[in-house]
Amino acid sequence: MSSPSRLVEILHNKGELAPEWAPTVAAVDRAHFVPDTFEVADRTVSRSADEAEWRRMVYADLPLITQHNDGRRTAGEVTFPTCSTSMPSLMLAMAAVVRDGDTVLEVGTGTGYHAAWLAHRLGGDRTTTIETDKDLHDIARDNLTRAGLHPTRSAATAWRASPRGPPSTGSSRPARSATSPTPGWSRPYRAARSSPRGAPRSTPIRSPP
Repeated sequence: MSSPSRLVEILHNKGELAPEWAPTVAAVDRAHFVPDTFEVADRTVSRSADEAEWRRMVYADLPLITQHNDGRRTAGEVTFPTCSTSMPSLMLAMAAVVRDGDTVLEVGTGTGYHAAWLAHRLGGDRTTTIETDKDLHDIARDNLTRAGLHPTRSAATAWRASPRGPPSTGSSRPARSATSPTPGWSRPYRAARSSPRGAPRSTPIRSPP
């Protein structure tokens, strides 16, 4: 049956798994961050209907859509994805800027899987994650607790930098923002979401000195 070791194997074989992230990918079980029912490749996968298929998808290098319409779907409404757990290989590409000893601010907790990676590698005291969707914040809180990881969490609609600049040496920002944070920078943020293809709208950056 598929397991975290299978995901490690897939990412290694694809040449996507940097040695410094291998222990984290192996230790943080993606299953803790995936609901019993999700969508992948335009089809629905249910754990109760097919446990083996559910596990195959969880430990594949695929984006898994975990929420539609901010979790408020109504009959007859057009649905669109508003949260997913991104492709692990894409997460690794985003996390490539992270260095041991960094303090990281993540904007957009989502399911909490990426925050779990950061907390595992850097420590919960060096990882802060912000989510504007209260429902997602609560889901991520439960997911992270189940995984035994405890980054600093915040449910917030905006983030304001101190006059000395962002409190981090590594952080996440919306990809639509073209410039890096500068001292005194202040900007409201909408939490990161994933597109139907699983490409997150946040990108790790290293804050200026």
